[in-house]
Amino acid sequence: MKKKIIIPIVGILALVLGTGWYLYRAQTPASDWGTTVDPNDTQAIPGLEITLKDIGALENLEIDTSIFSDSVFQSLEKYAIGTSSQEQIGRANPFIAF
Repeated sequence: MKKKIIIPIVGILALVLGTGWYLYRAQTPASDWGTTVDPNDTQAIPGLEITLKDIGALENLEIDTSIFSDSVFQSLEKYAIGTSSQEQIGRANPFIAF
């Protein structure tokens, strides 16, 4: 008889404690979850110091485009699966009444 009373009491107690913990955690401010960073502030993120030297290196970047004139690249074919039918599926305005 005692087991029939103890098991529901323990279950209800666990449910009440779990709900209380969930509600307590839901009230914590969003600032505690993570940090928000101004995207224009480069000093806010460690290791993200963008300098004029880095920008200059990007401007001097050269890309080799000779692969586009290669015969193997030119022999590639586009394999696209298109739609086979052009009939309209559904109604033009699905929100109007029948």
